[in-house]
Amino acid sequence: MSKPKLALKRVNINLSEIEHAKLQTYCQLTGRTATDVLRESVRKLKLPAIASR
Repeated sequence: MSKPKLALKRVNINLSEIEHAKLQTYCQLTGRTATDVLRESVRKLKLPAIASR
């Protein structure tokens, strides 16, 4: 049985030079891609409970 493919969305972000350098350094130290690091950060976001509609 094959896995269903996810519909991916592309997101562009603007970072200051300091933020970009920090991300690049983190990626080099951990051996991870910027995409992986940012995707994990989004997954960790806490959202408030949404009332039922």
